[in-house]
Parts: sequence; C-alpha cells; structure tokens
Amino acid sequence: CKAASARGIVPIAVIGSHTPWSPDEILIWPGADFLRRPYEPDDAFARIRRALRLAPQPKPQEFLGQLGLRLDLLSREILFCDRRITLRRAELNILVRLAEAYPDSVSACDIVEQVLLTHGTGSTARNQIYELRRKLAEIGAASLVETVRGSGAYRIRHP
Repeated sequence: CKAASARGIVPIAVIGSHTPWSPDEILIWPGADFLRRPYEPDDAFARIRRALRLAPQPKPQEFLGQLGLRLDLLSREILFCDRRITLRRAELNILVRLAEAYPDSVSACDIVEQVLLTHGTGSTARNQIYELRRKLAEIGAASLVETVRGSGAYRIRHP
C-alpha cells in the first residue's frame, strides 16, 4: 500500500482498529487516509469521494495525444497530421473540459457555467461547439467532438 500510494498509483484508505502504523505515519503518504473503527458510513463515503477527487488524473494533453492531437495550452494551438490551428480561449477550455471528462459527457449547461463562466443558455454552448468543430474540421478532426443525442451534452469520440 505504501509503495503504491507513494508512486501516486491509487488513493489508499486504511480502515481498522489496529494498524502497524500510526495515523500520522499513514497521512504522510500521498493520497492516503486513515479511518478508525467504528466509523460512520457517511464519513467513510465522504473520505472515499475526497480521495478519488484528489487522485492523479491524466492531463488533457496526454489524453488528446493518444488521439494524435498535440495541444499547446500557452499558444492555444492544436497540431494534427502536420496541420495546425489556433483556438480561442473558450474553444480551448471546452476541448480541455471534454478531455478531462472522457469517457463521460459534459452537458451544455455545465459548459456554459463551468467552462465559459457565464450565465447563458444551451445555445451559447452550441455556438462555441460549432466553432470548435469548424476549426477541428480544418485539420481533419471534425468528428472528435460528438453530440450525445437527446441529452444536450457533448463528449470526445474515441476512435
């Protein structure tokens, strides 16, 4: 457990009344937590949710790289098949959010509120997605962003 946690592989929660380590020793391991029995189930679930939220996640650049896209966050450029496009900040943020959520989808409302940081409607998200797809089409990656039919959400399509 100690080795796995130290390498950042998996969050660890130790639950028990006796352990060879003190709670202070356990808490210095990255991603580790200690819960002494008896415990409240709500407390255990809250700690598990927290550990999963804090667990290392793949960076959007790495994920998009697996799809053949190279993403430069500073210049907001995408390189695909030796073709390059520059995205506006909103388009880049949407693409990064979709990559972070993969394989799940992101609703139009979440795109507006969490990514664009504004109060708008689904049409605001649709307009931004339209522009993102139009630019992705210029480099041959138009099908990368798909609409989840009937849900008003979008996701990355993995070939």
